[in-house]
Amino acid sequence: IGVGAAFDFHAGRVRQAPPWMQRAGLEWLFRLLMEPARLWQRYLLVTPRFLPLWAMQRLSGGTLRRSIHALVGPSAEESVRALRASLAFMSGNGFTAERGLSTPSPLVAATDRAFASAAQQVVVLADHTKIGQDTMCQTVPVGRVQILITDDGSDPAEIAAIRVAGVDVRVAQVGQDGHLERPTA
Repeated sequence: IGVGAAFDFHAGRVRQAPPWMQRAGLEWLFRLLMEPARLWQRYLLVTPRFLPLWAMQRLSGGTLRRSIHALVGPSAEESVRALRASLAFMSGNGFTAERGLSTPSPLVAATDRAFASAAQQVVVLADHTKIGQDTMCQTVPVGRVQILITDDGSDPAEIAAIRVAGVDVRVAQVGQDGHLERPTA
């Protein structure tokens, strides 16, 4: 568990940034100015790796869900609703002919629905382990999905049912070595 300088602050050994700097998210700058010899390498070498994630979170207002490297939540949904796209490439934890794309997370489902609403066409990318699986929250109903791209390990009966539901299914042939051989319609 990372606690940073929390114990030092509470013990009074390290001075905290003024409240206005804390509110502005500049406590790091205050600490750098207080201890430049100790902190300059951390901020120069380590922090830049986190800046893109920080920027995405600040720009979207979403919450980072680390397990899938995605920003989710009401703020992210609101940001996405302002977008328009011709295509949205999406994935999830399951895809069935009955319910379409699904995920176990209500936050992810709501954010994905916002992406699907912003796009003219929805393309779902789901390998054979996701086909026929249905999880707790519907993300995109099957009627809103135009194209499904999967691999040849998918259940043929489920693929047939998805096609009957009106989805253009594209199946990638995977060789014994696990590499893509050729796509088929």
